[in-house]
Amino acid sequence: MPCNDHTVLDSRYEARNLAVFGRLDSSLGDGLALNAGLRLERWEADYRDAFEDLVYGGGEVVRNTFDPSDTLWGGDVSLNYSLPGGGHLYALLSRGYKAGGFNPSAARALAGLPGGGAGLVSFDPETLLNVEAGLKGLWLDGSLAADLALFWMDREDMQVRSSAQYTDNPNDFIFITTNAEGHAWGLEASLAWQVSANWRLHGNLGLLSSEIDAYPLEREQDIEGELVGREFAHAPGYSLNLGATWMNAGGWLARLDVNAVDGYYYDYSHDEQAESRVIVNLKAGREWGRFGLHAWVRNLFDEDYTTRGFSFGLEPPWFERTTYTRLGAPRHYGVTLSYRY
Repeated sequence: MPCNDHTVLDSRYEARNLAVFGRLDSSLGDGLALNAGLRLERWEADYRDAFEDLVYGGGEVVRNTFDPSDTLWGGDVSLNYSLPGGGHLYALLSRGYKAGGFNPSAARALAGLPGGGAGLVSFDPETLLNVEAGLKGLWLDGSLAADLALFWMDREDMQVRSSAQYTDNPNDFIFITTNAEGHAWGLEASLAWQVSANWRLHGNLGLLSSEIDAYPLEREQDIEGELVGREFAHAPGYSLNLGATWMNAGGWLARLDVNAVDGYYYDYSHDEQAESRVIVNLKAGREWGRFGLHAWVRNLFDEDYTTRGFSFGLEPPWFERTTYTRLGAPRHYGVTLSYRY
């Protein structure tokens, strides 16, 4: 299969944002407070291009013009209650947004098809509705700090970027953003405890369940799985950090951190996944005045793990789908001298 490429693109893009926002914090008495914020934004964009494919396009110039505009709004309202002896409870309702846009590469690839790929070139703004409740505070005379949050979020017109191949031209393999639907819920917690004058324990936990509820496009023919019902990309089911720090009155210290992350999908374009991993880091040294001198090692046990993954046909002559991964950092170590000012 030939894969020659000789194209010319001349393009111009301008975007304008105009926003106004405000916030109101008020006390309702007896440790109860109401906080609210609102943001309004007007977004406009202008895009022009002229694209010519000198190999597969027959010399025809494809011109695209996009001038989308949106009026967007987001905000939050929360209720906070201060507990006796430290800490507070809160409940939060918030709405966020992301502007819409367009896919110039899809417009060029689909220009010769009936309808010019209507409905695939532009995508709508995304909105996120988030409901959260939690607890934060200091206890044991300030030696114990902890927080816990439960959340649920709904992503309307969720912007999903995936790959597509709509023609026989191998250069028309494109990435396209379209609107889907999805939701997620989970838990986040953290703790820091000064156990004694010399020892401090800390930890963080995140639990996440996510699901794609609707997706309008067909996936590439050689992918069997469906996106609907699948988890979000780069959304591990759990992430965990546990650590301990020892430090004496002379400034000598040592710290151990254990980081664990669940496996996750690399992308929406395919169903390849990263495996779960556990990484251990160490640091030791001394701090005095404004200075610090530390020796450290990260990924102590030199674990092999991947952070990104790609799946597509790249290698001739048959261009079979192959998975390519990016590895995380191997074991590395060093010495750091710091000065705080």
